[in-house]
Amino acid sequence: MSDYSMQNLAKATRRLGSRLLAKEVERRYGTDVLGLVFLDELGLEAEWRTDYAASNFVSLNRTFRRLRLGPADIFADIGSGKGLAVLVAAERPVRCVLGVELAPSLSEIAMRNVEQRRKRIKASDVKIITADALDWPIPEDVTVLFIYNSFTGELFQRFMGHVFQSVEAHPRPLRLVYRYPWEHNWLCSTGHVRTLDVTGGSALPRRGWWHGSYVSVTYGIGPGPFPTVWGRRAPAEALARWSVPNDASFYLSRSH
Repeated sequence: MSDYSMQNLAKATRRLGSRLLAKEVERRYGTDVLGLVFLDELGLEAEWRTDYAASNFVSLNRTFRRLRLGPADIFADIGSGKGLAVLVAAERPVRCVLGVELAPSLSEIAMRNVEQRRKRIKASDVKIITADALDWPIPEDVTVLFIYNSFTGELFQRFMGHVFQSVEAHPRPLRLVYRYPWEHNWLCSTGHVRTLDVTGGSALPRRGWWHGSYVSVTYGIGPGPFPTVWGRRAPAEALARWSVPNDASFYLSRSH
């Protein structure tokens, strides 16, 4: 088989896998967690804000499993949308899961999804909060923040300024899980973060997946020690690449 045919076969396999994965997510969580939502259609578009897209369930579950979330953890999803990451986190026996979402209509969907999944939730408490993350007072005992590229540029830097201030005022080991880490190079420049783990963003990561931008990087902020990851450590090459500024390319596209 030619290289071209092999590439087409690989693409077709990935498309089939994506469709099967979507059906599994629908079966497990309901149809309301999937799809794209554009902020301009909600009247909320602004510079540096990005539209809503659901995370890949398989890679999200893999990343959260590696966090070893437990009863002492308070997990917050910044830009929680319809709540898929909230639901996946809430299946762990954590103290609390918080979803912080700008759009009231998405918060309503997320709350319905949480209620539909109550029997499967192991978290002691789950809350969906409708607020601008820049105005949201970061709880002094939150231990894990998750961001799927909800905003970039100045907005991201302002939000992280609040995070750094929170850890300085209330010293604790805080982990930031940053999916599609657009502002990685800026984060490295602050001197406030250290890279703890890297996972692939797709269900079946390709060879050398860490060279792409569709990854989830877990950073440590504040004094340690930080929990060790569940399972094998990320490849040394992945940790090396995402522990320093690099040349990964990021872009936004309005695909339908």
